[in-house]
Amino acid sequence: LSPEQVVSVTTQGAREAKNTQEFFKKIKEDTGFSFRVLTEEEEARASFFGVPAQDPSKLAIIDIGGGWYYLFVCCKS
Repeated sequence: LSPEQVVSVTTQGAREAKNTQEFFKKIKEDTGFSFRVLTEEEEARASFFGVPAQDPSKLAIIDIGGGWYYLFVCCKS
């Protein structure tokens, strides 16, 4: 795939790194791929929607990362 066909994102590590801009500038120079740093909300949303469709009355998702965790519990009301 060419860089134009790919959406590349990164998460918590890049949000906290001191050299994020320099690092991803070098990646783009070397490979042509650009990255977008997801916000905490976008990262949580991606975790939730990345789970295959299940019965929402019985769904719990735990995403344990390097800096924090997300817990989603879905139930019918």
